[in-house]
Amino acid sequence: MDLLTLALDAQRKKYEEAVAFHKKELSAQLSAQKKEYDAAIERYADGMPCYEDLTCWFNSNLSFVDRLIVDKEELAKQCEQLTSKSREVETKVSYPNLFLLCVVSC
Repeated sequence: MDLLTLALDAQRKKYEEAVAFHKKELSAQLSAQKKEYDAAIERYADGMPCYEDLTCWFNSNLSFVDRLIVDKEELAKQCEQLTSKSREVETKVSYPNLFLLCVVSC
């Protein structure tokens, strides 16, 4: 019975250590993601927005959204290019295998 208790205590300690490690990992990931997010906002910001005038604030947000849309379109184009390249490589790789299968089976 003492052996089981010791084993259970050891497993609890391992579990607690794993939870603590996981919390540290998540905290580090969250801070890295926050830094990345803040950097993206700074990259798109035109400086200090003028909140006194609602029209100016609205226009600065529209320009921010417009730049995000342009970036999204560029990323979509890059994804399409990568997809087509991936398909090309896949067909190049699969055709020799089909040839080998025909040679072996025939």
